[in-house]
Amino acid sequence: MSTRDADRVKEHTGTDPEEMTDEELAQAMDELGIEKQQRTAEDQEQGSGGGSGGDSVSAQLDEIERLAELHESGILTDQEFEEKKRQILGLD
Repeated sequence: MSTRDADRVKEHTGTDPEEMTDEELAQAMDELGIEKQQRTAEDQEQGSGGGSGGDSVSAQLDEIERLAELHESGILTDQEFEEKKRQILGLD
């Protein structure tokens, strides 16, 4: 989502797109006639949503779920999982 579209969503809803759920963001985009952009493979690798708050959160959750599977299967230790999760969430 472009910065201009994000500003339109914020003005329309009174909420920053990054603070909205995927459903709320999708509804606001529909109401404003903003087309959802497909994420590229590069966006997915970087964990970026292409500027869209909802997509970014979704990408973070997808990555954490993937790491959780690796943790549950024993590939990642507790410490490795927690470190990666904090890194993805920007808590480090």
